[in-house]
Amino acid sequence: PLLNVLTLEPQEPQFVAGAFPAATKRALGNEARRLDIVIDGRPLRRFWREWEQVDADAQLDLPDLVTMLSRSTGRWARNQLSSLRGAAAGERPCRAELFYCPVCFDVSDGILTVEIARTGESVVWKDFGWRDEYDDGGEEEALLAGTPVFTFDATAYDVAIEAAAEHFSVWRGGFNRPFRPRI
Repeated sequence: PLLNVLTLEPQEPQFVAGAFPAATKRALGNEARRLDIVIDGRPLRRFWREWEQVDADAQLDLPDLVTMLSRSTGRWARNQLSSLRGAAAGERPCRAELFYCPVCFDVSDGILTVEIARTGESVVWKDFGWRDEYDDGGEEEALLAGTPVFTFDATAYDVAIEAAAEHFSVWRGGFNRPFRPRI
């Protein structure tokens, strides 16, 4: 079977400029270094926008969403990477958070999630959905219909996650270096 390739790369400049038009130069610099989730050379955000448009009669005005993978949110970046590792092979699949509102990162605005399962040789992403907060204070998942299953080679997947984790583990002064994934 054809396997997908996961990379974690700096957000595209055109996305940053469009999503943060009123941001200061410093904030734009931070956003330009925020890592994006990329599958087979394509930002996952683009897949998500297509999935949301499928049942719409007209073009939907979808919000811009971002990961936590930024030097300005280093601790949360490490937490997100930890959840993206998924459960160990043979353990029950787990859900990981992918994208958040870029203003507040709060569940009340919705968080795009995915179920991650791991075998000895592969990591599988399936059942993408929204985690929302409801008036009763609870949280529920609303699965998106028609989303694909992405299957990654476990070794290559772990290398991508570890390269990003090393980037967020360096001492604070080291964050000024640009992120370059190891291949």
